[in-house]
Amino acid sequence: MPLSFGVLLLQDRPLDEVLGWARRFDAAGADSVWVADHLSNPHALDRPWLDPWLVLGAVAAETQRCRIGPLVSTFVVHSPLSLARKVHTLNVLSGNRLDLGVGAGGAPVDRAFTGVPDTSVTALVDRLDRGLGALSAALRGDRIDVPPVAEVAGRPVPPDVAVTFAEGHAAMPPLVVGGQSRATIDVAARYADRWNTFAPGRWGSDMTEAVRRASAHLDERCLAHGRDPASVTRSVLLDLTAETSAPTAEALADVVGRMADLGFEECIAYAWADGAVDRPPDQLLSFVADTLPALRASR
Repeated sequence: MPLSFGVLLLQDRPLDEVLGWARRFDAAGADSVWVADHLSNPHALDRPWLDPWLVLGAVAAETQRCRIGPLVSTFVVHSPLSLARKVHTLNVLSGNRLDLGVGAGGAPVDRAFTGVPDTSVTALVDRLDRGLGALSAALRGDRIDVPPVAEVAGRPVPPDVAVTFAEGHAAMPPLVVGGQSRATIDVAARYADRWNTFAPGRWGSDMTEAVRRASAHLDERCLAHGRDPASVTRSVLLDLTAETSAPTAEALADVVGRMADLGFEECIAYAWADGAVDRPPDQLLSFVADTLPALRASR
């Protein structure tokens, strides 16, 4: 797989600004454009926050070639049925350009707004595991169980339901499982086309070794589940704020190159730091348009 590079557009800005940058990154050659799937800005609850899946629908209409998707959706925020509807609809809108990023749902703000208890990583990953199984079944057109509820206005609720789509059965889009815990990596080893991990802070030997260990654990779990580790693409979300060690295009190229040396074939970067309204992502756009093609050619 050629070296892939995407951008994450946090939807805490006016819609026309988000869509304008999506168009620019698409035209410049970015391979993917992502948004964050939370019920509110997880870092600043008082900031504006646009609905991620509605924004993705608008991004689908404004772009031509890049892949699009949430990084990441969770079964804390979505039921398998509601997510199946969104997946199918966005695939239709985008011409099958959706990549579905899913995770365990560790953001406290999402659990607070949905009434999901502040629970253990194990419980959240179990929820992810069950949700992916139900989502896959729903997209295949299989019947999925419905939690028992009381009759509504004298009308019984069926114990299971099959999802139907106007165009027939919906295909599961490429699945990206995001997370760093060993339990989440095990889910990625069983289900994912790509595994995405988060690399915060400054890049040094400690961070490099942590990413290397996580990738090696994915290899182990793939083998344990009878999968070829090479069948799961490695992806990393880079935390490129002013405090990181990639302030220039050359420094970013070095980080991306080092990730490629570790076997990571996809890098995704925040297009702007959270809350940094006065810092447009011109530098990252220039990296995609001017630096990335040479970096790809050199590898």
